Amino acid sequence: MERPPLSYYVDIGEIHALWDTIANLDQQIAIRDLFAVGCDLHSRGFESVGVKVCNTALSALAAPAALRRRILGRLAGNEAVLALAFWPHVEVEGLFKWAGPSRLDLQFVPWGSRGVCRP
Repeated sequence: MERPPLSYYVDIGEIHALWDTIANLDQQIAIRDLFAVGCDLHSRGFESVGVKVCNTALSALAAPAALRRRILGRLAGNEAVLALAFWPHVEVEGLFKWAGPSRLDLQFVPWGSRGVCRP
């Protein structure tokens, strides 16, 4: 798996800042899991469905259209890294054990009140 471009870290930082806009923790978790499942579908060859599911999660998060396009444009080959950057449930994270790093393999980099994961 190639290292994502530097702008990836900026985009994930923007996504993490949006979590503060969703007060309901259950909604946050559902969006995190939905995005990760979309990444899994994409990595298994269901590209159009995976993009649709990931876009739905990003829309529910109220991510600006330009940010959604940048993230979805980097989905191919980076599915595991992007999914894990959203911090889904451990059970959902388990979908990626075959494909890429675990959350423990990612380096935590401070980003305001949140953090960013780097492979």
